Amino acid sequence: MIQKLKTKIYEMIPKDLKPILRCWNYNLFKNNKFKLRYKDGYYEVHYLNEVFKYNKCPYEIFKVVIEGYMRDYKPEKVDTVLDAGSYYGVFSIFISKFVNKVYAFEPDPDSVKLLKENIKINNITNIIIIEKGLWDKKDILNFNQDGGRSEIIELGISKVDVIKLDDEYENYNMDRLDFVKMDIEGAEIQTVVGMKDVINKFKPEFAIASYHIVNNQMTYIFLEEYFRKLYYNSVYTDYPKHLTTYLRK
Repeated sequence: MIQKLKTKIYEMIPKDLKPILRCWNYNLFKNNKFKLRYKDGYYEVHYLNEVFKYNKCPYEIFKVVIEGYMRDYKPEKVDTVLDAGSYYGVFSIFISKFVNKVYAFEPDPDSVKLLKENIKINNITNIIIIEKGLWDKKDILNFNQDGGRSEIIELGISKVDVIKLDDEYENYNMDRLDFVKMDIEGAEIQTVVGMKDVINKFKPEFAIASYHIVNNQMTYIFLEEYFRKLYYNSVYTDYPKHLTTYLRK
């Protein structure tokens, strides 16, 4: 009953006031690590003396970025980062301020459009967008196009180009790789298999969303076993809010 009343009241609020009230609610009741504002049609995240602008409300994802993906990684200005499943760029925009180069892999054309706009409004020049998915071979696969939940799936009605990173990284002039953030709805298994040479060459750190179910089990089980075989010393899974596997040599 209370929730229905809240929903009804929210529907009565003028459209241009809703983003402002949303930010006020987040700042007052849900968060004390960063501040969220709405200005000139965009959401602003104020964090670490930086301002990050987005065309969609980034609160939930940004929280996962700083609490989850960035738990162990300490970026340096010379670093190269790979963002697999960039969506509209919450992580890519954030990390671009602290490293040399970001490769943003995003196959969903609607998400790419939002990502490009966010790069432009933040005046960022060190993000390289690659409009393809990652896999264990070059292929064209069925794809369910659904924003942050887009996924490679047998019954998908769209098509997506995927590549094997081991075969393509030199074509992208990737001469180092220090950190990989990955949230690709179950494709993480094929992706890490398809970048084994890259892993062995550059030994990057990883933070991989691993709560996805593949073959009736969460993907963290495969990931932990796989990276131990690659002699990664620090292998563990944590952050239950958005279960993540952390990997470091």
